[in-house]
Amino acid sequence: KIDHVFYEQNSKDRLFIYDQTLINLIESDSLEILNHLQNVLKDQQLKSFVIVTFGGMQVNDHDYVQPCISAIWGLIRVLRNEHRDKSLALLDLPLGLSNEQELKAILPKIPDEGDFAYRNGSLYHLSLTKWEKHSQFLDFSLPIRPSYTVKAELGGTDDRPDFTWITNVKPKIEDDKIEIKIEYASLNFKDYLKIRRALPDKSISNTYYKNSLGMEASGVVTKAGLLTDFRVNERVIIGHPDGTLVNKIVAKPKDMTVLRWGDLDLTSAELTTIPIAYVTSYYALVKLARVKSGESVLIHSATGAVGHAAISIASSCNARIIATAGSAKKRKYLRNLGVKHVFDSRSINFETDVMRVTKGNGVDVVLNFLPGELMEATLRLVRPFGRFVEIGKADIGNNKSMPLECFEHNMSYHAVDIDFMLLNDQQLYYSICEEMKPYFASGLFKPIPTQIYTQEKLSEALSLVGSGGHIGKVLVDFTNEDILAPPLRRQNDNLFCSEKIYLITGGTRGLGLEKIGR
Repeated sequence: KIDHVFYEQNSKDRLFIYDQTLINLIESDSLEILNHLQNVLKDQQLKSFVIVTFGGMQVNDHDYVQPCISAIWGLIRVLRNEHRDKSLALLDLPLGLSNEQELKAILPKIPDEGDFAYRNGSLYHLSLTKWEKHSQFLDFSLPIRPSYTVKAELGGTDDRPDFTWITNVKPKIEDDKIEIKIEYASLNFKDYLKIRRALPDKSISNTYYKNSLGMEASGVVTKAGLLTDFRVNERVIIGHPDGTLVNKIVAKPKDMTVLRWGDLDLTSAELTTIPIAYVTSYYALVKLARVKSGESVLIHSATGAVGHAAISIASSCNARIIATAGSAKKRKYLRNLGVKHVFDSRSINFETDVMRVTKGNGVDVVLNFLPGELMEATLRLVRPFGRFVEIGKADIGNNKSMPLECFEHNMSYHAVDIDFMLLNDQQLYYSICEEMKPYFASGLFKPIPTQIYTQEKLSEALSLVGSGGHIGKVLVDFTNEDILAPPLRRQNDNLFCSEKIYLITGGTRGLGLEKIGR
């Protein structure tokens, strides 16, 4: 029988105590709760208690957990151990449950002892299961909520490299900072190489992003400090040295790269494709190679993001385009874009093919991504006074040598790394962006085609980028607030990882001390 039911919708931090009858309702002050419960437990006539909380346990993906209520569960468990003559059960209800009849119907179903939660008409019992060494996942997932940021970082070990999701409390919005809700973040091949530990330290030590994942993103300003000139709901394209594979960024504008291009008639996904690919191609072809009308331009691996940007830029210069791609499907795609001469980037035969279509003259400009003997074959294709622009990292990062005899006829060689530019000459980056913006406004430069993956499918997206199987740009979609940060991947066969730091409360005795011993 339920004699009384107390419920206030706004009382999220209150503790409900029941036996077979409602005993009391008190404020969630730990000392007050402890003193009150100890006094109640002294009553010899009362043998059974149900302590009811709201929002103390995460049962499903959409539960919002209140840490202060979870702490109360810990306190009750201690009291349960200290008062073995009493039956103490814990019941957690969802925040917002205000149906008195439903509440009355739940209580008689609660056993005398145990930890329980009630959600959507079902009663759940919390139990421990033995951890199996070879479990694939340790499920420490948290929902993305306004007070959290969820960010992808390097993870795994040297022999099993991977990424992991890190959940943090969102930083405070100060007067000189802005908050940006990320809508789309792009993946670059460099992100894949970082995760695979395939880049030497010297290749990333003097760069803007270093080991961070994600080099560009688009989003909306959700909060703007009084000392900034940003406005709420303003669309921006950003980069941040801590990476952009994150659902929210809070930072000073001067600590990011910010393009205020929301006035362009482009979607957020389309805006995300622009910075790295187009700045790379524009700097390479326009600023360094100085492509002129009628010149021939060889673009390797042209179905990628940089390749698409280079085709747009070379076309705007009225250059003659020759392209390569690694599969028949991709070569067909390029021909459908209007590229007349398309060859196989994975076969050294492209050297013969290019010389044939240029009648033995070679090309004026090369945008190269190919390493090793394919790069050397490309060098042989550059005609006198030609320009060779390297955007790949493999040969440079490994300090490979190259034949110099081809430079005898006034050929020039340039290497481009926008990551290096962002750290050492941001003004150059911004000046290139400002030069390009009118071309996007007029439609002369086109956004890059995209393949979009939701955040929890980041592994699939990275695998696609690593295999080179995509066309255009691969984006990660952060627009769905209800998607969870996926479970942390198992890094080895041990529960604890030597590369991480663990906080163990109560670590001087009992279970805490045993865990430290492990």
